[in-house]
Amino acid sequence: MFVHHFVSLLLEMFKMLEGPIGYLAMCAFIIVLWLGLRAALRAMTRGAKSLVESATGTAVRGATVAKQEHAMAPAYAWPRCDAFEMEVTGESHHQRALKALAGDHGDETARLEVVATLVPDDANPYDSNAVRVEIGGQLVGYVPREDAPVYRERLKECAGAVVAATCGAIIMGGFIGRDGDRASYGVRLDIAPFDL
Repeated sequence: MFVHHFVSLLLEMFKMLEGPIGYLAMCAFIIVLWLGLRAALRAMTRGAKSLVESATGTAVRGATVAKQEHAMAPAYAWPRCDAFEMEVTGESHHQRALKALAGDHGDETARLEVVATLVPDDANPYDSNAVRVEIGGQLVGYVPREDAPVYRERLKECAGAVVAATCGAIIMGGFIGRDGDRASYGVRLDIAPFDL
């Protein structure tokens, strides 16, 4: 109701200014209003990001807040086994995200324990059994293609359905080699090996 009265008042005010000057004044006002709304929206986004960070105790980077809202909620947690034997594939395409997640570790090898979310990716155009691996709301790779069907079967047995699940994971690598280049990051999942 307030917005309706406000807009009506503005239109009446701009009617008083006739001709090109009135139109210029109205355009200038709309631009200023748009910039103010954009700044307010950014401030609210930063506030939401801080709220998520304080609630979860983990840093949220970039557009992670929006991604987490749309992500499938994990319904099953794999038991901890401290094996970290399952290597994630496709992480070479997500080095920027992994580097940000690993944080500052100098020239040494990163070895950061995190929680990974494994999301069945039924719509994947390359593999209908694909299982996405996400850390902190960011895609970092996939369960290996040969393990994905067995993973889905095991998950169905344990959780009763093929749902999103969590497990422990380690982000490793990123050391500086003798040639001065940074090595790639990799991810290993804390899931016991599957019998094929």
